Amino acid sequence: MGTAGKIAFLSLTAILLSALALGQESVCSYSANGIRLSWKRVANVAALQLPDSNGRARLPRKFEVYTADGARLRKYMMALNREKSRDHTILLPLAEPGGCIPFLVQPAGTMSPELAAKYPQLVSLKGNGTREKGALLRLDYNGSELSAEISRNGQVYLITPWKRKKQVYYLVYKKEDGTPGSRLAEP
Repeated sequence: MGTAGKIAFLSLTAILLSALALGQESVCSYSANGIRLSWKRVANVAALQLPDSNGRARLPRKFEVYTADGARLRKYMMALNREKSRDHTILLPLAEPGGCIPFLVQPAGTMSPELAAKYPQLVSLKGNGTREKGALLRLDYNGSELSAEISRNGQVYLITPWKRKKQVYYLVYKKEDGTPGSRLAEP
């Protein structure tokens, strides 16, 4: 095996070992435009040592943590943003058994065409559940992080980015658990 092959092997091994240490498991995956976006649930949240606060935000009382490959998420969101003429599907994790929920999304229309052309990395979508027609989604992407609000069965769920060093984690929780002054609690 050449030097490049050894480096690739060691890199892959490091990625797999870090995923095992955090107890990551693939929960849901969806492919569109040749891009596969996967959400992985982090089972060992305590190992992340997430800071209690992120700016003015505090950790929710109860939450689950997911990861998504940042480069793939960006490609996926940019592909959705480029093809505004048709609806697209995105799969998002939920903080309850059953894992993920698919949404049919379209541009939210919150930015003028001129502003959207100036800032193509900003994506704002709205959508409805594909299997659960009453489920509603509002999603914003700033070029590196995704935030979402999901209304479903009388509950509101939030997906919030949370940084730890250079890694972005996504906290998924019920809105009622994210009250001001929340404290770290085991999910």
